Amino acid sequence: MKYENDLSKFRIVRLNSDMFPVSEFEKQSYDRFGLNPVLSSAAGDRILDVASDCDAILIVSEALTDHVIDGLGKCRVISRIGAGTDKINRLAATRNGIVITNVPDFCVEEQADHTMALLLAVARKLPQMQCAMRTGKWNEARTICRPLRRLNTQTLGLIGFGLSGAPKSTLGRHLGVQKPSRARPCVSPKQPWVPKIA
Repeated sequence: MKYENDLSKFRIVRLNSDMFPVSEFEKQSYDRFGLNPVLSSAAGDRILDVASDCDAILIVSEALTDHVIDGLGKCRVISRIGAGTDKINRLAATRNGIVITNVPDFCVEEQADHTMALLLAVARKLPQMQCAMRTGKWNEARTICRPLRRLNTQTLGLIGFGLSGAPKSTLGRHLGVQKPSRARPCVSPKQPWVPKIA
């Protein structure tokens, strides 16, 4: 089979395979480049049992300590299948000449959806009402939800307005909430939708 860019000669280890199984999209991406990663759920120092001779390591949520990174003798890339790199010892990676990559826009839409679901639950006092209903306090459930306020009379304050803030702002606008936002002075021209408030 002819691959777009044949990377089959590289040994790739993909961690967190039990907790975060390989998605269909991820599998298609591997196939596209001829990759056949070793799937592992190893954690801590046991990572070295499967990854000490890898060329690249892909992680979802596992922490990579300086000891583990120092033991990755051939590794040139640590790729975080997610947004943050806080669980990767960046100093150890730099010291070993390993490049760290991530997916900055990973799950930003899902994060916004979840935030709005929580906002709606809190606005309608659903957790308190559910508790009252489960314990048979029907009349109390009615009074707990008062006063109800329309979302279009409420203000949504977003602290930070980067990749994850913008979709929340859009969903908030669709719900009718008023939203003050404060953009950093160095707002990217690629983000013209970010309002600047003095």
